[in-house]
Amino acid sequence: MKTPAKSTKLSSKTLRQRAEAQLKTQTEIKQTIPSDYAAKKMIHELQVHQIELEMQNEELKQARITEKLYYRYTELFEFAPIAYFSFNLKGVVNQVNLRGASLLDIERANLVGKQFSNYLTPQDRDKFNRCLAKAFAGDGIQSFEVLAQIGKHKRWLNIEANLGITETDCLAAVIDITDRKRADEKLKLAANIFTHTLECIIISDENGYIVEANKASCDTTGYSKEELLQSHVSILESSQYEKIETALQKDKSWQGDMSYRTKNGEHHYCWSEMYVIELEEKGTLCRISSFIDLKQSTRVEPKIQFLSKHDPLTGVFNRIALFNRLEQVIARASFNQRMMAVLLVDINGFKAINKQHGHNAGDMALQQIAERLKSCVSEKDTVARFGGDEFVIIIDELLNEQDVADVAQNITAQFERYFDIDHSSAHLSATIGIALYPDDGTDIDTLLGNAEKAMQRGKSHINTTKESDSVTATAPSLKSGKLSAQTTTYYFYTKKLTQYSRQQVKFKEALTQAVAQDQFELYYLPQYDLSKRQIVALEALLCWNHPQRGVLHSDSFISLAEHYGLAVQIGLIMIRKAALQAVIWQKAAINFGRIAINLTEVQLSQFSLIGDLQTILLETKCSIEWLEFEIDEVTFKSDNPTVYENILNISKMGMALTVDKFGADRPLFRLFEQLTIDKFKIAPHFTDGSVNFVNRALQDGFLFLSRSLGVTVVADSLANNTDGEPAIPNKISNEVEPASQQLHSKAMKASEITFHLRCHKRK
Repeated sequence: MKTPAKSTKLSSKTLRQRAEAQLKTQTEIKQTIPSDYAAKKMIHELQVHQIELEMQNEELKQARITEKLYYRYTELFEFAPIAYFSFNLKGVVNQVNLRGASLLDIERANLVGKQFSNYLTPQDRDKFNRCLAKAFAGDGIQSFEVLAQIGKHKRWLNIEANLGITETDCLAAVIDITDRKRADEKLKLAANIFTHTLECIIISDENGYIVEANKASCDTTGYSKEELLQSHVSILESSQYEKIETALQKDKSWQGDMSYRTKNGEHHYCWSEMYVIELEEKGTLCRISSFIDLKQSTRVEPKIQFLSKHDPLTGVFNRIALFNRLEQVIARASFNQRMMAVLLVDINGFKAINKQHGHNAGDMALQQIAERLKSCVSEKDTVARFGGDEFVIIIDELLNEQDVADVAQNITAQFERYFDIDHSSAHLSATIGIALYPDDGTDIDTLLGNAEKAMQRGKSHINTTKESDSVTATAPSLKSGKLSAQTTTYYFYTKKLTQYSRQQVKFKEALTQAVAQDQFELYYLPQYDLSKRQIVALEALLCWNHPQRGVLHSDSFISLAEHYGLAVQIGLIMIRKAALQAVIWQKAAINFGRIAINLTEVQLSQFSLIGDLQTILLETKCSIEWLEFEIDEVTFKSDNPTVYENILNISKMGMALTVDKFGADRPLFRLFEQLTIDKFKIAPHFTDGSVNFVNRALQDGFLFLSRSLGVTVVADSLANNTDGEPAIPNKISNEVEPASQQLHSKAMKASEITFHLRCHKRK
């Protein structure tokens, strides 16, 4: 605001001249005053001075009035509930009040001197400039609407602009009409739905006289709209009119089958829903009736069937369908002797959302939550709305507890994303209780009850944590466009499962970090030719150098890696490390034979496996002769055609193949004609040194079979006899000495195995 102009103080000369002039107009001095010149002059000076004082007082009084008016104007301008702007001819903001700066969410100092059109959407900038030009041209008040871009949100503004008194600026009043626009759009939408819906809708007053009817009502009953608007609802002559009236007076709503009479006298049956609504402005009641003719319900029957099983707001199953599904899933789990799970999802602080931000915001949140919950489960699983802010999820045919923990973790991840509620970003959270069949219950009530107990335990834990941290629990609220809430958590009914699940999640995070930071190392285990009793290869064993738990063998984490889809990536890391080590040993002239790498069925099922192998060999400059791949005997039985195709292509590339755990299962001799098998690696229990007639016979059989096929038989370790010589025979014989110890049964690091190879050169 401009500061008020200071009052111009009159000069002594001017003030005296004005006082002299005023004195001449006054009444002549009485004759009683002394007539001498000095006395007259004194009286004259006193009178002039008196008039000067009166003039100064009047001037001061006017200045005070002006100052009061200025500050009053300032208060009205600054604190007005309407945004006021002053623009120059180019649309630059000269002046703005507090409401104007708040409306655009910009500091006033940063707003003055800026083009107002910069804060409008591109399509409305020309419109603003045209209307502003008309106002400066003296065309009167210009009233128009524009769409403003305020941060990430858009707001509708109504602007009334007029030329200022000085004709050097344009004064504008700006009002946010976004809510009114939305309300108008909703009214238009409701009117369109009312007009064009296939359902018949009739609105009547509290006395039963029809005040509105849609087109479907006229088409179905045969009455024109004018005829219906002049009639009582009894014109439809429903046989259940009295019963419906009683229900409406008692419960304010009714739904069910009813009959009605058309204009031509025919009686039809329909499905109807009726509600009593109070009109706040008029303080009166009205009744809304909707009905569908059952004879014409071929198109709406699917909708009726859907609504009978689904929640109308969210589209997921309702309580009735939930109990039916639970009964079926429990029966199937019992018959198949499989696990299943019930998850109770409770939205934290949801009632406060409805109370503070309205039911529309709450409905929007529930709809988005339902969609995200459905995205976390498979088609055979069930998502249902259990109550106002509670959902139930049924997980069918579980393999283990970790499967349901994965679902709960996915739900947690969904709640970490913001929800879009009433054009604002909202962060919601939930507490999830989990009960398992059959461990936590074998019937509906027990499973749901225990899931609720687990959920309540979770809420108690959250509240206890907050109290211990001296934090007061508050309901979620929309502030600065974001609604904050606590973290989503899940709890099993069995506490140990909750702890185990949390450990698995942490282990997964650590494993993902291990892949990113290359925390893996290869250990090597010598492989022996049973007939020649010498090292022919080194089996690569992957170990994880865990930052806290030390060295972990692959057996402790590979199944979890497969579960979370990390096994393929880890397998490629292992192959690359083995290839690099082979190159190092080859350059150092260390005779290591080959490095044997185990390929799992998961790796062999990848379409990209052959391409990945070729890339690794090319980048590391490793020869195919320095590597071989071990494949479990049972993997050859896989029904996955990609597995067999990859094995065949590896063989065609010239890479050595070893059938691992040979003899543990029925050999697949039909593949020998199609694949180049280099070695049979027999199962460990055949080389443990135990004296067993069956073992002796099988050992002899393996050696005979391998020699016939031209295949080497190898093992990870050798058992010694009492003389310190290996107990595995080098010829077909039944004379095998008992074992006393094993040689080289421990895996070694690259540095250790390098030393071992140098000390024990191949013969």
